[in-house]
Amino acid sequence: SYAALLPHLRSTDVEITIWGDPSDLPDLPDLLAALTHHQCTHLRLDHHYHHADTATTSNNLLQDIQSGSRLERFSGCLTGGGVTTLLQKCKQLSWLCLAVVSDNHARCLLPQLHHTVTSTLHQLNFLSVRMSAAAVTAAALTSLPSTHKVTLELTDVSDDIVSHACDLVQELQPPGGYWWLRCENSPLTMVGIQDMIRHLHHHSVKVKNIEIYSEVTFTLPQEDQLVTLAKTTLNCDLTKKSIRFRIMT
Repeated sequence: SYAALLPHLRSTDVEITIWGDPSDLPDLPDLLAALTHHQCTHLRLDHHYHHADTATTSNNLLQDIQSGSRLERFSGCLTGGGVTTLLQKCKQLSWLCLAVVSDNHARCLLPQLHHTVTSTLHQLNFLSVRMSAAAVTAAALTSLPSTHKVTLELTDVSDDIVSHACDLVQELQPPGGYWWLRCENSPLTMVGIQDMIRHLHHHSVKVKNIEIYSEVTFTLPQEDQLVTLAKTTLNCDLTKKSIRFRIMT
């Protein structure tokens, strides 16, 4: 296996991206442990990020990351203690994607994330937080730390919870606003997207780009109307897409 080869290879930078469930990879801890003489610069546990579960976080995989690691990119699902461990070990982290799965998880994670990033991780350039709009309430949220680019990925936004979704966006808004707001698996109609734009404006949300992933079909004039509304109301760009591919940001 690659884990067996690593100790015999010349020291090098290693990037690890795992799309599937890490629990299906029993050799993964051995692979991470074998990186002692190498530098893991990217660790992307995208199953934990896209299919997060409070019972399955990425915390246990952090124990094999060495203090002083040159890890630059991480995606997964961490508790508050997990994010503290990650950011204490990886002072060069510049790209971070984390999932939030419930109110209790949000209360544990978000204050610790804000404190650690603002106090010790000034070089963090990109932060993305992902959550289901149907699984979290606004009362459990606190604002995200301000970085150069902050992305919020909301899933499961339908017309009937647009107001609630916008409450979440408002509560999470960092001081500098959002670089990107993405709504995935969100069957929003034209009316729903119009309502979202107006609610975001009412909440004084600052955002540069909005992406809506919906299987609802719009005509080109309807899409143009939404683009114009977003530009005139929020001064942002809006794109409506049908399929969400994995985006390597």
